[in-house]
Amino acid sequence: MDQLTIYIENKPGSLYKILNILSENSINVRSVSTERANFSQIRLIVDDVEGATATLEAMGVTVHVIDIVVVELGDKPGQLATIASLCDKRGLNIDYMYAIDNDESDKGLFAIKTDGDSNDLRELLVGYTLY
Repeated sequence: MDQLTIYIENKPGSLYKILNILSENSINVRSVSTERANFSQIRLIVDDVEGATATLEAMGVTVHVIDIVVVELGDKPGQLATIASLCDKRGLNIDYMYAIDNDESDKGLFAIKTDGDSNDLRELLVGYTLY
């Protein structure tokens, strides 16, 4: 699955401008993850990657499209620990992980980015439902 990563100035209203322009262009944000430093790093999962990229670039925002793995997990203890253990055994470091809205199921969706190729993680998670 593609994730958009952008960097914006860390000041009030910056995130609003990004989310509002996407909304005005009928682009649905399925998930957002933010990290704050001198510039804010914003990770977005959207329903229209190409449209969102074009819209943001037209605003002068640099967009990085990152291939991530999204895995569906049951809502019970130990699911994330199992994924982390599998990565550890394969020597994959998890760079980051965050939840994504799943309105189609009662199971959780988790975006995962490792320090390796996303296909390595996909191979490791054979048997899981991946997006």
